Parts: sequence; C-alpha cells; structure tokens
Amino acid sequence: MDEVLVVPLSDAKACKDALKEGGLLDPARVSARLNDAHGVACVALPCVAGAAEAEVSPLLRAALASGAVWQRMELQPSGRAAASPHAALRGAVERLLRTHGTSTALLDDLPRRWERLGELLLLPASSFSAPGWSALPQPELWACVAAALSASRLARQAVVDAGPLRHSRATLLHPPGCADGWTTVRENGVIYCLDALCSMYSSGNGTEKARVARLPAAGETVVDLFAGIGYWTLPLLLHARARHVIACDLNPVSLRGLARALQLNGLPPSACTLLQGDCVAVAPCRVATRVILGLIPSAQVGYAAAVEALSDAGGCLHVHGNAGTGAQAAWAAGVADQLQALARARRGGGWRARLLHLEVVKSYAPRILHCVADVQLSPPAPPQAGPPGRPLQLLRLMQPGAEALREAAARGAPAHIAGLPLGGGWDATALAACGDCGRAVAVHVCSEPSLNWHPKNFRLESMPLAELARRAASAPGGPWLYLRSVGSDARRQPACFQRDYPSLAETQSLPAWALPPPPRAPHSSVLRLASPGLRLWLHYDALDNVLLQLGGASKSVLLFPPRAVGGLYLQGSSSRIPTRLLDDPAAAAAAGFPRYEAAHAAALCLRLAPGEGLFIPANWAHFVACEVEGGPSVALNVFWAAAGEGPAAAERDVYGNADPPAATRALEAAGEAEAALLALPPSARGFFKARVLAALEDIDDG
Repeated sequence: MDEVLVVPLSDAKACKDALKEGGLLDPARVSARLNDAHGVACVALPCVAGAAEAEVSPLLRAALASGAVWQRMELQPSGRAAASPHAALRGAVERLLRTHGTSTALLDDLPRRWERLGELLLLPASSFSAPGWSALPQPELWACVAAALSASRLARQAVVDAGPLRHSRATLLHPPGCADGWTTVRENGVIYCLDALCSMYSSGNGTEKARVARLPAAGETVVDLFAGIGYWTLPLLLHARARHVIACDLNPVSLRGLARALQLNGLPPSACTLLQGDCVAVAPCRVATRVILGLIPSAQVGYAAAVEALSDAGGCLHVHGNAGTGAQAAWAAGVADQLQALARARRGGGWRARLLHLEVVKSYAPRILHCVADVQLSPPAPPQAGPPGRPLQLLRLMQPGAEALREAAARGAPAHIAGLPLGGGWDATALAACGDCGRAVAVHVCSEPSLNWHPKNFRLESMPLAELARRAASAPGGPWLYLRSVGSDARRQPACFQRDYPSLAETQSLPAWALPPPPRAPHSSVLRLASPGLRLWLHYDALDNVLLQLGGASKSVLLFPPRAVGGLYLQGSSSRIPTRLLDDPAAAAAAGFPRYEAAHAAALCLRLAPGEGLFIPANWAHFVACEVEGGPSVALNVFWAAAGEGPAAAERDVYGNADPPAATRALEAAGEAEAALLALPPSARGFFKARVLAALEDIDDG
C-alpha cells in the first residue's frame, strides 16, 4: 500500500498539478476513479512516500480542509517505472522456488493485498497457507518476501480474538528471533503507535479521523470512552485543539501505544489522561463538553457512561455503530431517542436530544455500514411562562387508602402514588414462562423507538405473549415492540386483566385504591408491555385512569393540563406532533408546531418507577417514554367508567377514548366554522374569526 491523495473529481486536475509542481506526484502509478462513502465521485492521486508529512501548497491545504484525505491503497503501475509490488514479490519468490526445486504453482497463492504499518508489513491471515510453503526454509522465505516488499519486519494477521480486548493475534515472521511488534503509522499529519501483535490499525477510518480533526473542539474537555491507540484522541488534540482528553480503554497495550504517540506528536503530559479499564467503571462524571463512543458494531454499552460524563451544560456525543443500508436515518434517530431517555433517567427530566449530523464512514460488511451519529444533549431550559392559569403542583401520595385517592380524583389533577405492594415477577423471563404465555396478542412493531399515530409508523403483528416478552428483551436496537392489551373481541369488548390473563391475575389483584369510588365502576384493565427505550405518542383519554408500573424499565411521563390543549395539535385523541420532537419544543416549533412551546412549559413531568402508580384525570394529555435500562416495561392501566355509566357504555367505547356526544358535535361545528371562515375573503376572515373566538370566550368554563 502506498500513499494517495483522494480528492473530489472536480478538484482532481488542480490537485494533480499542485502535487506535480511540488514534487509529490508519483509517476510510477496511475490515478484511479472511485466513490467515497456518500457515493461522491473521487480520484485517488498517486504520491511519493512521505507526501502526507511534507509541506504542501496553499491549494492543497485548502483541498485538505475541504474534504480531501490522505489514504493508503494499491494503484496500477503506469508502465513508466519498475514493476508493481506484487510483480516484484512474484519474481523474487519464483526465483526462490526454482532454487529449491519447488513447484511454481504455489505462486497462485501469493497475496495481492497487505497492510503497511510504518516499516512493518502485515500480510493477510490466509496468505502462504498452501501446504507446499512449509517445504521451504521458513527464515529464507520470509527474508525473501520482506526484501521484495521493502519491509524491515514482516508479520501475518490471524483471526481476531473474540474477547473484549479484541487482540489482533498477529505473528511476527521476520527477522528471525524478533518479537517486537511496535511500529508507528503517519496519517493526516498524526503519528499513531501500536504493537501490531496485540492491537489492530484501522486504515479505513481515514475520512472520520479527518472529520474529527475539523470538529469545533478548541478549548474543550473531551472523554473518549473506547480510545484504543488514539484514533480520535490524537486528531482532537493536535488539530481540533481540544484542551484535554480523558481516554478510557480496556486494553493496556493499546493505551501504552497512545502514551507513546502522545510523546511522538510532541503533546504535553497534561493534554491527556489515560484510564485503563471498563469505561462504565472508570469514566469520569460531569466533566465533558464532548464524548466519543468509537466502538463497533455497537457502542450501546457506553451510552450510560457517556450521559454521565457530560457536564451539567450538556454537550455533543459522537456515537459509532452499524446500520443496514437504507436504515441509517432510523438508526441515528433511535440513538438520539435512547440517549434522551437515559439523560432524563440519570440527569433529571427535561433533558433533550437533537441529531446534529449523520456520517457514513465506510462499508463494514455486505449491506452494513459503519456510521456515526452526532447527538446534542441539552439540559432543561429555564422555566417559561405557560398558558394563563394557576400554577400546578403534582400531588404525591405514599401508600394511600381508597379515600385518599378518591379525594385526589375530586381535585381533577394527577397524583403520583409511591410505596405500592404490587408484587414481583414482572420481568420478561417470568412473562415468557407464565400460564398465559401462549395467549396471542396484537403487538405494535416499529423500526424506530418513537411511535407516531399521525401518520402511523408501525404495523400490528400477532404473536404469543412469550414471544413478545422474549423479543422485547433481546432486541435493544429494534425493532421496538408495544402491547396495549385488548379483549377477546377487540371491537366490542374492553380489556379485562383478570379475564384475559387469569394466570397473571393470580399474582396481581387490583388494589382497592385503584378502583373507582361508587357509584362508578371499572371500565377496563389493560396490560401494557413495551421495549426498553420505546416512546408512545402524545394523546389523551376520555376517562379517568390509574397507571400501575409493575416492573421492568421505569417511565418518564409528561402530563399536559386541559388548558394547554390548544398547543397540542390534536387530531382525534392523538397529537400530530412527531413523537421524537415532544421533548424539544424549539424543534417542534421549527417543524410547524409553534404553540407547543407554551403547552410544554405548562406540563408536569415525573418518573414512574416499578412499585409506583399515577392517577391521570380525563382529558389530561400525556406522553410516556420508557427508559433504556431495566428490561421491557410492564404496566397495568385501570380505566374508570364515567359516573352513571355501566357495561353498555363500555361496549360503545372499548378503548376509553371516545369524547362525549356533545363534545363531538361541538368539534364538528368547529370544523364547519373553519370551512365557513375560509370561504370569506382574506380581508374579512380575520374580523369574523375574532368574533367567533369572542363568542366562545363568553362560555363559562365552570
């Protein structure tokens, strides 16, 4: 592999002339056309050895700042110079085979690709694997290969160790008796140091290393959770001018390489702190403006540590991971949703995530892409003035009796109930093994964690309860599953926990305080199960209800008082605001929902943990987000029939979200009024709209 400069096709002629003028163009090889990770047409220009470290012209500096990158690859010879490295290797080995009377058929087994790490050349694991090679004197063979490829040391790759340290397990072949695998690699003006026998070097990350070097990190404290030999730490310090990087890694050999590279790059000891160990245990808390999570195929194991590492002012997380071709956007949105849920659980309600950028680094496997999601996590904004009305406070009750909850319901405001003896055995394993595990359930299945009703982004799939519990527990990266249980006749029969799940009901009878006070009766009792990290669309129920959190992941709940309804953009009983924007009023406003900011400011927020309950009055819209940690969330929802209504009313309103008939007529009249106003000339429309609103303002709200 030799040095090349990869530039966009539009800049190729000017950059080639600049390289030639500076004596950096290699005439022995020809340029090659290729596409970068985004499909942009580029040209690889052949360069002489050491070109990446040479002083370049202003034009080339501008090209490098705009996306051109130094890489290593094998280009075809131009015919004006010596034979290609492969031809040189073939010629030298052929002479060796003839000298020893060995069949030249072995030449077909020669490698065509290898990796040059400084003065050490790393052969593929499959090279020289045919049985005939063992008949040659091994020291002589490896000396011949090293000389032909101009390498002072020669090693061969092996299957990477499957353990957490991911040792390369390469073996040194030449010179005889040498056991030193340490070498240095120069890329994008950065010196990396590694022991090739223990650590791997990823030359395919060149574009991302260059991007990291351009990040606006000057003066920042950065935490690199999977630092390795410093792929991201070194560009951040040398080029992005980060003030300090805290580098964590399990592998002590990789960190020794990073320590050596810090010295070789002339960086002071104060620039970087090295922490050896699992980042979950050793990463610092509340110090960073930026966190790097550079682990593939998934960095999810470090999400919690990354959230804790951010300072109280928030910051940016650069999350690496693998996504299927065409599913990159959904993967990145899921990462943002999971990080937001974690931040709310660990740092307090109100934290919000925003996807800043999605970068495709390279192909990882067929139809699998190595991607990076840049996610901004921000703490809650200072309190803002909400819609007019008296300030709301959330009533909190500890192990209440039925009378206490009856009084809370009379207030018409939510109540958070703690210290409930709800029993155990509500994890995925128990549900998969219970007597009701074979019951078929209708499950919402979504490719992203945020479920929307307008428009629906999920499908319904029937599966046994046991399969739902298993899939929800074993697929942290999606798809996301959600069960809202229904009766045997979903159109005519409300859900009844005791009737539909008799085995589970034996372990969890409905507590007296969760039942409505006479003369009201239970309308329905709904079993809910959700994947970790799932977020359910904003909606309201037409009936009072109690939500019991039985087990699994806790939930964050956002409750909107009825007076905030004008900012919720309801269509039917559900909001048109995309679920992923519900924690970010500014983003919702930018997406065409400006009134939501005031509604969000008036909302109440709480965390509902297992063993706790929440009384939700009718017409209080709510948005629920399950935390990522803790396993599938299991809950039981008890709806109270309206006063004076019995089974017949329940049959008419199976889901408890039907508005009263008078309210339906009023909303229909509003639609007619809207159509009538739109029929007026624009010059008169505002006047008569104001008259209609004034007439409605005169209605007494009671």
